[in-house]
Amino acid sequence: MLKIEEDIALCRNKTTGDTRNIPVSELVSVAQFGEPIFPMLQPIAAVENAPDSNLWHTIIEADNYHALQLLEYLYPKKVDCIYIDPPYNTGARDWKYNNDYVDSTDNWRHSKWLSMMQKRLKIAKRILADDGVLITTIDDNEYAHLWILLHEIFPNLTHTCITIQHNPGGTQGKNFL
Repeated sequence: MLKIEEDIALCRNKTTGDTRNIPVSELVSVAQFGEPIFPMLQPIAAVENAPDSNLWHTIIEADNYHALQLLEYLYPKKVDCIYIDPPYNTGARDWKYNNDYVDSTDNWRHSKWLSMMQKRLKIAKRILADDGVLITTIDDNEYAHLWILLHEIFPNLTHTCITIQHNPGGTQGKNFL
């Protein structure tokens, strides 16, 4: 791109050298190999604090891995609270949130799920403030695995389990009398 005037960009083809005008709304930004990419937050809404408060909070709606990578770049050791709601690895496909991370017939599904979570939790550790709080949600399918992983990555932190029963039948179903 050579220049932008109002909503029109004058662009040059790198191969032919030809130039043409293209509406800015039709442009797609593409980084060339080796060029740095700088992440950013784009505000889409605001949460109002009390009128006399100068505290501010940011809610990030994103895939948790991408959000954590962004925060690692912007706020190492400065995040007060991280809430991660990962796929529960149940194979459920009947609702909006894709819970089908690993095929339920895959003998390595727990290992693959742990690998996915380990990447996220290692970044979380690098951005969480020393007095910060990490909250994760999980059900019976991966609870034990997640607990062990949390103890591995955060060995010196206090871990507390809070059980919330959303579905009285749960995973026991007909097997629990």
